[in-house]
Amino acid sequence: MIKLKSTFCLIFLAEIATAQGQSNGSNLLFYSVVAVSAILIVWAMLGLASNLMKIEAAKHGLNPEKDNFGVFPGLNDFLKPKKPSYITEGTFHRLVKGFNIRLEGEASKKVTHVMVSRYAIRPADFKGMSPIPKVEVEVGDEVKAGDVLFFDKKRPGINYVSPVSGEIVEVKRGEKRAITEIVILADKNISFKKFNTPDPETADRNTLVQFLAESGAWSLINERPFDVIPSLETIPVNIFISTFDTAPLAPDNSLVIRQNEEAFQRGLDVLSRLTSGYVHLGLDARSTHKPAAGFINAKNVQKHWFAGPHPAGNVGIQIHHVSSIKGNDKV
Repeated sequence: MIKLKSTFCLIFLAEIATAQGQSNGSNLLFYSVVAVSAILIVWAMLGLASNLMKIEAAKHGLNPEKDNFGVFPGLNDFLKPKKPSYITEGTFHRLVKGFNIRLEGEASKKVTHVMVSRYAIRPADFKGMSPIPKVEVEVGDEVKAGDVLFFDKKRPGINYVSPVSGEIVEVKRGEKRAITEIVILADKNISFKKFNTPDPETADRNTLVQFLAESGAWSLINERPFDVIPSLETIPVNIFISTFDTAPLAPDNSLVIRQNEEAFQRGLDVLSRLTSGYVHLGLDARSTHKPAAGFINAKNVQKHWFAGPHPAGNVGIQIHHVSSIKGNDKV
């Protein structure tokens, strides 16, 4: 009997101990859930506060991504990749995703002047152009570099001009009378049409836009997000220029700009007058050798360095990392 009572007592004590253990386990789980929930709520509030700060900064014309607006520094601030020693100003972006396509036939670092006798201008190369533009020349006409070849009927103010002087030898047409190309037999000595060039420091924006449209330079500008030639009324929130190309067999722009640094800077001065924001210049940080001085010493621009595989030189990739397009913005 005593042994039976002792057995019942031990079983009862074991049940009490088990119940207390389960109770302690339940309490621990409950407090853990409460703690995690509190952390998530605080984190969400801090994230909301950071986003509100960025929105307010953008309203005042600041760049929230560039100036690191936020309650706390981001993870990238603690894990910033090492950048080349020649980068002394501007932001640095190291891209990981992508792939370099290695093909044979890369050009040597040497400039050779060649004589090209025939040039073809194709309307299809200008995105957004109607398939049947208004052609201003006929076979046999003599043109100078800068003379109008054709224009878009929907936007007659934008001229598409001849890159060389010479004789129009062919106007090729395709399906439904669409213009496929205009062929020019170039002169040995190129002559140029004269334009009244405005001073970018004193001329107003409308004067600069009209000059670019008449001279044919406007047709070389692309508007994002749809990558078409912009209308003359468009005021971009920012302008982006990539100074390097990561595509296979692409030319080295540091070689191209050599002896053209002054003209490049003049172009930047003009572009800086066309936007309500900044001119963002994408620079090559892939090599241990710094790019051309004309790129590094450029003025009136915001500089951004990019390293990584193709397509790091693509202007669309650079737009995404510097100041992505929001809403109805055009760049």
